[in-house]
Amino acid sequence: MAILVGLLICRLPNAVDNEFDIVQSSMVQIAHVIDGDTVELKDGRRVRLLGVDSPELGYNDDPEENGATESLEWLRHRIEGADVKLRYGPERLDRYGRTLAWIYLQNGALINKELLETGHARLVTGFGLPADLSAELHQAAARARVRNRGIWSDR
Repeated sequence: MAILVGLLICRLPNAVDNEFDIVQSSMVQIAHVIDGDTVELKDGRRVRLLGVDSPELGYNDDPEENGATESLEWLRHRIEGADVKLRYGPERLDRYGRTLAWIYLQNGALINKELLETGHARLVTGFGLPADLSAELHQAAARARVRNRGIWSDR
């Protein structure tokens, strides 16, 4: 019975097996942060963080979403100039030509998860999540909401 329960827990909704490249890239350096979920690498590639959606900065005539500047500044402070490893999604590029990836610091910290935990992003499950990360990403997002952190705070 315990095995069955364990198997059911591991099969959280939107978890995807074997579609995510578990081989991480060699170290790359973050040149600068563009917004709360997009960065540019020193080699010129733009990377869109998978599994998260941060509030949008105001572009053209669109207003800035609540928490956009805070998300940008948090990410900038956390990783700008850092050497990181990328873990790619099942699709390597999005429609804008950005690399799609999970970003890991040298100490193993997953930046995408930290954005969720701090309330600087919402969890995005529409494209699936790697089975090995799904539970912790769902938990991180839920903790931020319950604790009214970041975008979930009563502003």
